Amino acid sequence: RGHLERRRLVRRAEGVDFRRLDPPLPCLACDAQYPVDDDIYNPCYCPYPGRPLYLMFPSIYHRIASTVDIQLAVSHDSYLWQRPERRPIVDLACEQGEYGTVYACPNLVATDAGEWRLAFHGSPHRHDFRPRGAVYPADTEYRWACWQEDRLAGLEAPGDGRVTLVERECQGQPMRLNYRTQADGWVEVELVHPPGTPPEPVEAFAGFSRAEADRLHGDELRRVVTWSGESDLSALRGQKVAVRLHLCRAKVFATAL
Repeated sequence: RGHLERRRLVRRAEGVDFRRLDPPLPCLACDAQYPVDDDIYNPCYCPYPGRPLYLMFPSIYHRIASTVDIQLAVSHDSYLWQRPERRPIVDLACEQGEYGTVYACPNLVATDAGEWRLAFHGSPHRHDFRPRGAVYPADTEYRWACWQEDRLAGLEAPGDGRVTLVERECQGQPMRLNYRTQADGWVEVELVHPPGTPPEPVEAFAGFSRAEADRLHGDELRRVVTWSGESDLSALRGQKVAVRLHLCRAKVFATAL
């Protein structure tokens, strides 16, 4: 933990062992998108199951409300961290009404049933319920927060929506999509040339336009994407490809290209 202008933040230190660590440097701090009374209280750092990615489930202390909830941060290298959104991934709800504080406990556990679980402990008391030095009451309880595999966060369109993802090198394998739609919702996928700067219209790769995309419905973790019934992407192997998603009453959690 560190501080900047009396606001708590997360720092990172490296070393060959815990007796010889480099000076810690900030890696996750409150920015202009946070309310002014928020602090990042503790990080709950976790490796992403089965992939070279990194997660934090930081407890966010809301000073005015005196509550603590759990949010999400992600990183590709454990140095530069990003926030998918600024709302709880584990909120204060419980069967008896509402917790006052919740704190996540590493690590994120992948089960054989395709479920991810994160332990957390919650208390009905708010952060500032006690005078300094008093003992915490013994009414904290431990629970699991559960998600389906690769569904911690996603891109959601309550109505019609469109988004173009950052380009990546196509591996030539069939593309797979992790998504969920409402009963009348759908997803369409097109593969386009990477956008440039300044922004200009981009064209779809031949054979992979929206007009040729097969519409997807339902709730799938690894659905193979097809265009005119075909999933072969070998013609695009080694090329930089951007995925453009067209969604209606749907949510996309992950893509594999």
